[in-house]
Amino acid sequence: TPPHKAASATPARWRLEMCRCFLPLHENLVVSDWEIKRAGKSYTVDTLAMLRREYPDAELFLCMGSDMLTSFTEWRDWQTILKSAALVVQSRTEGDDPELQAAARALEPYGGRGIFSRLPDGALPPLAAEAARRHHLYGR
Repeated sequence: TPPHKAASATPARWRLEMCRCFLPLHENLVVSDWEIKRAGKSYTVDTLAMLRREYPDAELFLCMGSDMLTSFTEWRDWQTILKSAALVVQSRTEGDDPELQAAARALEPYGGRGIFSRLPDGALPPLAAEAARRHHLYGR
């Protein structure tokens, strides 16, 4: 449950299933259900700390939509997040590249490392697309 918005109407087990659909994309990819098991509000900084304890040598990546990047400095302990993980940003609005690049540059002095995804809108791996269809997750 994110602290900045209402809980998702999509059940946690279905969101976890969607995440697990990405496992075939890379042999070292891991999907954790830690946030679901612990319940309550989830702060990214706490999740990254848990992942660092669990996988001390792993390179961590935090995937987010472009809307999250532009409000990133409002997150709890965002400077620590930047030291813990590289940000992978997926554009959600066509033509927002200049704004995203500026937001990423503003984070660099704090250790921010940004990677921009250029996937077409709605692009999902086949397993994830099938899970979304099965549970009617998009286009409600």
